[in-house]
Amino acid sequence: MNQSTRWSDRVVVAAVLLAGFGAAHLIDDFLYGVPVDFGLSNEFSQVLAVLYFVITSVLLVLAARGSKAGHIGNLVLGLFLLLADMLKHGSEGLFSGAWRSGLFSRGLAFGLMLASIGLVVVSYGAWQHARRPSQSKSGR
Repeated sequence: MNQSTRWSDRVVVAAVLLAGFGAAHLIDDFLYGVPVDFGLSNEFSQVLAVLYFVITSVLLVLAARGSKAGHIGNLVLGLFLLLADMLKHGSEGLFSGAWRSGLFSRGLAFGLMLASIGLVVVSYGAWQHARRPSQSKSGR
């Protein structure tokens, strides 16, 4: 197995973890009325959720194929979700005091943030590795 494949495999694992935490955390957000906080109806929020899962699925396939676009897309997705979660939930008291259903809700939010960080790190590594010329191309 070559280095590019190893990096792509890491991106796939991180993206799957993020999808899992993302799905559970999204349900938690719906249960606690987060769409209403943004003035969104449940129907429109569900359409956005479908788009989110379509985008994450496409990026997962691209990463599995070793595509630079998949690595960059996953990097951007990870950064976006990390920043969005920290900004939204940090202001709600995620980092201190009682929050939602307690430890479980907090675990989902922190799990999403950690999975986002992991996805950013491995996506960046995969993208950087894909940018380097391979040893066979450089004549080594």
